[in-house]
Amino acid sequence: MKENENTILKLVCKWRTELMGIAILWVVLFHAGFQLRGALDTIQAIGYGGVDIFFLLSGIGLYYSLQKSEDMIPFYKRRARRLFPSYLPFIFVWCIYMLHGSEWSADTMARIVAGNFFMTGWIADIGVQFNWYVQVIFWVYLLTPLFYKVITATSKRWQRIALLFWSLLLGIAFWYDDNHLMGVSRLPIFLVGMMWAHECTLKSRQEAVTEKTTKRKFWQKGGILIFLFLIGMGILLSCYYSLQKETMWGFGLWWYPFLLIAPGMCFLLCLLFEEIEQIKGVKRLLKPLRLIGKASFEIYLIHLAAFEIVPQYIWVTLNKRWLVLVIASILVGIAYHLLVEGVQKIVENHNKKVQNERQ
Repeated sequence: MKENENTILKLVCKWRTELMGIAILWVVLFHAGFQLRGALDTIQAIGYGGVDIFFLLSGIGLYYSLQKSEDMIPFYKRRARRLFPSYLPFIFVWCIYMLHGSEWSADTMARIVAGNFFMTGWIADIGVQFNWYVQVIFWVYLLTPLFYKVITATSKRWQRIALLFWSLLLGIAFWYDDNHLMGVSRLPIFLVGMMWAHECTLKSRQEAVTEKTTKRKFWQKGGILIFLFLIGMGILLSCYYSLQKETMWGFGLWWYPFLLIAPGMCFLLCLLFEEIEQIKGVKRLLKPLRLIGKASFEIYLIHLAAFEIVPQYIWVTLNKRWLVLVIASILVGIAYHLLVEGVQKIVENHNKKVQNERQ
């Protein structure tokens, strides 16, 4: 480990994009129709955990974003720039496809379209919504400045723990409401990310420690994260192999163990990335993973649509065909990301040019 990577959170921030790449690949694996066996089948079955990694990393990133400036308008502009240029054109085409030739009434179709465009369909429980995650992350972004104010206003650690406990209790109201619990159960891991960043900020201001002490604390805290990771995996796998799937869905047992799993998993992956970075030739693998991480949102959109639509027209049951569809979805997602980024840069450069001419 390099000397400047002397805290776990710094390490996570360094490899944030690569972690997002791993997370989206895991999510894609989860949604794919591969017929796997043994450990691979289990890894695929819990691939939704990639979403929890996204929420954890988002909590960390958004905390630091607001720490630099608490001005809400620039904050929301940055979030909108990342979300809407990719989402709005995509959801426009998706709605046309889904509603074309349908027998729904005009008012029903209007509610479906409005729910998808204004991110209210998941909350209002309107049918034919593209996906719950996009709408949940929108509302989390919207509420993030409030969470930041509450977290930074708490002077005691027990107060932050109480906030986390409240977010856990909130899920009780949605037991056996699978659709909404899937989103509500992700709020705690998002808050963990924000609180993790806050704790590290406080300690960096309060502590002045030697390099030796820093390294010792790094491995002590890393050991704790690994221990919690193992406990979380033990809980998840014991539930997976002993409980009915309906019970796990009903009480959120698919998702809550990732409160323990996600931080430790990110830590272990970062250690792996650090080792790979030192190996010539092998470290080149990190570049495509980083690109996948940057395009993770677009890949998320494209692969969900592809996995839903393509099997209706092409027989996709064999693993080889699923592999082709997975690779194609990832490549199209990357291409869409590059297209959106390119168009945004052109528009921004044009706006700057116009402003300079006016001055």
